Amino acid sequence: MVVAARSAALMEHLALRLQPLFGGSTYQPLPTMTSASVPADPVVILTGSRPRSSRRLLQTHHRKLLAAALLSFVVFAIVVPIFSLGSGQQAATRRARWRVGREAYIDAVVQNPVEGLLDPEPIRRQCGETSFQLGLVWHCDLATGGIATQTNIWLNCLRYALEAGATTVILPRISTRDDHGHIIDLEGQGTDLAQVYDVDFFLTAWHDACPLMRAVLSDADVPNLPPLASSPRLSPSAIGHFARKQDLIIDPREWRHAFDDWLVNSAGSDAVTMSAEHPVRVVQQAALAQWNRDAHSPGFTNAFPRLIRHPADIRRVAAVALWALENSVHQAVVSDAVLFPHLVDKYAAISASNARLPLINGSLSTKLGPHRIAPAGFLGVHLSEPDDVTTQAGWPGYHVQATAYFDEAVSSGLSTVFLACGFENYAKRFRGDAWHRFHHDAAHRSLKIVNTEELLDGTPELGLLRNMTWDQRSAVDFEVLLHASRFAGFVRSRFSWQLAVRRSLVPEAGIPTLSARSLPVVPVVPVEAPTENYEKYRDGLSVIVGNADSIVIQGIWP
Repeated sequence: MVVAARSAALMEHLALRLQPLFGGSTYQPLPTMTSASVPADPVVILTGSRPRSSRRLLQTHHRKLLAAALLSFVVFAIVVPIFSLGSGQQAATRRARWRVGREAYIDAVVQNPVEGLLDPEPIRRQCGETSFQLGLVWHCDLATGGIATQTNIWLNCLRYALEAGATTVILPRISTRDDHGHIIDLEGQGTDLAQVYDVDFFLTAWHDACPLMRAVLSDADVPNLPPLASSPRLSPSAIGHFARKQDLIIDPREWRHAFDDWLVNSAGSDAVTMSAEHPVRVVQQAALAQWNRDAHSPGFTNAFPRLIRHPADIRRVAAVALWALENSVHQAVVSDAVLFPHLVDKYAAISASNARLPLINGSLSTKLGPHRIAPAGFLGVHLSEPDDVTTQAGWPGYHVQATAYFDEAVSSGLSTVFLACGFENYAKRFRGDAWHRFHHDAAHRSLKIVNTEELLDGTPELGLLRNMTWDQRSAVDFEVLLHASRFAGFVRSRFSWQLAVRRSLVPEAGIPTLSARSLPVVPVVPVEAPTENYEKYRDGLSVIVGNADSIVIQGIWP
C-alpha cells in the first residue's frame, strides 16, 4: 500500500506537469465582482470564432501523442517494476530450483539451517557482563537420555557455568542407546559428544564468543585438578530460595549470590585460596529445564543454542533425504530462502530500496526473514513411546497420537507424511491405520507416508544410515523434520518439544497457544482441574498432542 500510494502521487504530479502538452487550457479563476450593487461588464460570447489551422491541429495532436508515450514509459519504467518484484523473485527462484543439482541442493541445506546461523554477539555481551572467578572449574555431569534431552542438559550446564563465573568448563559425556532404544550401561562413563554433535564447531564458536571461559573435553586438560570423588557436587536448583515452576527458576538473577554462598560452605578454605594454580572443581549434576530462557533478551535466547549443532555427516544424510523427497513428490519441501538465500535477499533489498522501507523481518526474536519453511511440502510426524511405556506412566498412548496426527493431515491439506518412529511395529501399525481411515476418502486417499530409510533407498547414504547408532538416526530425523510444512509431536517427548520450540523462531509460527492448566508455582498455589484437551501446544507451524502439566517450555532452549 505504501508503494501504491507513492506511485499514485507520482502519477498525479506527472499529469499536472505534462498537462500543457495536451494543448488544453489551464484553469482560470472566474472574474470577481467589483461591488455587490454594481455588476461587472457583461460577458460577450463569440459564436463565430475562426477555425484553427491544420498546422496548429497537427502540433496539438503531436503533443498529445508525446505526452501519452511519456506517461506509458513512466508506468513501465517506474511503477511496474515495483509491483513485479514478487513475480520476479518467484521466476528467479523457480529457474534456480529447476537448474539446481543434487550436490548444490545438499550443500545449501547443510550450510543454511532453518533456524539460522550463529550470531555470537549476544553471547559476547553476556560474557562481558560476567564476573569470572579464576580457578573455578565447572564439570558437567553425564547427560543421559535422547538427543533433545542431552542438548538441553549440555546447554543448561554451560549457562550455569557462565553464571557462576567459571574460567574452565569440562563438557559432559553422553549416554548412548541400543537398537531398541534402551540406554546402554557404560558404568556411568557414557560416550564422547562427537558421536552426535559437532564438537569442533562448538569449541571454535565458544572460544570466539567467550574467550575468558575455556571449554575442554576431559579433566586431564586441567592441571592440578582435585579428584572427582572429593569435589563438591551441585544440584543448581536446590540452592537458594527462588520461586519455581517445577525445577524451573523463574527469576535466576540472584542465583549467583546463592551459588557463592554455597561454594564457601561446600569448598571451605579451598574457595578462599582458589586460583589457576589451585583450582576448585564443582561437579554440576544434570539439570533439565531449569534455566528460564525468558529471563534473557530474545537475541541471547536464539544465539545460545546455535552453539550446538549435529555433525556435517548427519546433516548431509538428512539433506539427501529431503532431496529424494522433493524429487518424489514433485513439490518444494525446502524453502527458497534456505536453498537460494542470495536471490531472496537480493529481491528483499530491492523491494525495501524502492519502497524506502527497512528489510523485511517478520520475527521479533531473531533476524530471520519469512518463508524459511516451504508451505506445501510435507507433514512431519514424530510417533513416540509405545503403548507399554505410555500406559504405565499414565500418558496418552498410540491411539491418541495416531488419531491426532491423521486429523492434522486432513486439516493441513498435506498429502505427504514424513514419519519419524524408532519402533518398527508401531510405524507399520500407523501405515495400516492410515489406509483404513482414508481409503474411502477420495480427498485424502493418496496420503503418502515415507521415512528416512525409504527415501535413501538406492543411495550411498543408505549404508551410512544403517551403520548409525539409534541417537544418530534420531538426529537425521530431527534435521528432516525441521523443514516440515507442519509438524505434529507428542507431549511427553523432549524430541518433539525441541522441534516445536526451535521452529517457533520462524516468523510464520506466530504466537503459540498453550492449553490445559497452568503449572503450580513454588510455593504451591491452587491450580485448575486438568482438562480433557489432548492438544497441549499449537502455533502456526507445529502442534504437540497429549496432556501433561510437567513440561515447562520456558526451560527448553530452541
